[in-house]
Amino acid sequence: MEDKELKKLAIDIVENKVFGTFHMNKCEIANMGMIFMPLLFMSDEQKQELSNNKAVHFYEYLTEAGPRSVNGFPTFMSVRNIVEKDWKKIVKYMAKYEARVSSFLNEGETKKTNDEMLFGDM
Repeated sequence: MEDKELKKLAIDIVENKVFGTFHMNKCEIANMGMIFMPLLFMSDEQKQELSNNKAVHFYEYLTEAGPRSVNGFPTFMSVRNIVEKDWKKIVKYMAKYEARVSSFLNEGETKKTNDEMLFGDM
């Protein structure tokens, strides 16, 4: 993926527009095929290709979710994957985006010392 696409995906993940295996713990990964239905129907060659390309996560936009859920998770009739080298970049972009949002929200605030917080304007 291009860097611009990776940055957009990072923003969408932070803004909870995307659901992926990065939201699941190890126990929940067992349900991956019920959440991302196309994974159930993949051939061995397709699975091997994903492995060769070092796919580390599967995801889809929540707008693509079906009408049902499985164990509280959305279900999808489509799936996308993230390869290892792209995931490393996405994690960095997510941290950078979260820092920018935080600094924007806290802009103009001065940090108070502990004494000021305890005693206010006495």
